[in-house]
Amino acid sequence: MSYSITTVRWAAASILVGGVLYALYGLLNPLLGPTLVGFLIGNLLGAALLTVGVTGLGVYLREQGVPLGGVGRVGLWPCIVALAVWTALGLASVLSLALVGPTQLVGRASDISDFLLVVVFVGSALLGAALFLRANVVPRGTTLLLVIASVLALVPALADYVLESIPIWVYGAAWAWVGYGLWVAREAAPRARVR
Repeated sequence: MSYSITTVRWAAASILVGGVLYALYGLLNPLLGPTLVGFLIGNLLGAALLTVGVTGLGVYLREQGVPLGGVGRVGLWPCIVALAVWTALGLASVLSLALVGPTQLVGRASDISDFLLVVVFVGSALLGAALFLRANVVPRGTTLLLVIASVLALVPALADYVLESIPIWVYGAAWAWVGYGLWVAREAAPRARVR
């Protein structure tokens, strides 16, 4: 039992902090302009924490025997893999730019990253829908917000990132809210068992 409490604790904290970083990146990027530090902290670190958190959420759901159904599994695992690959590809691109300079490989990595983000947004929407319909792990309003934010983020991703800053911060905020909801549910569960 303590293993699942530890899992959900780390998942909730990672999702919460990753979502906040991603939301701040989306809010501040248009105001301050794109910077390498902003990209590394807000985008890459935020995505890395979301990867860890969503993986922990998947492990926790499995430990608790929460059925996600086919839609939830189709959303969860591609979302995790796409987030992990996107983060690794982004870090490799930054290192390549710093060490070698602009190359064709970095340009191709950018195209692959765009595709991976579409997978992440679709996966997030499907996972949010499955959590909304099947699980009482986080508040239903939180999962509904994740679905809406994922769709909002998906539209500019498919339209070559026109007006992208609004969906990015909404998407990050939705994940932060999921992390907070998971944290609150984790805190409430032991108290409910004690009574």
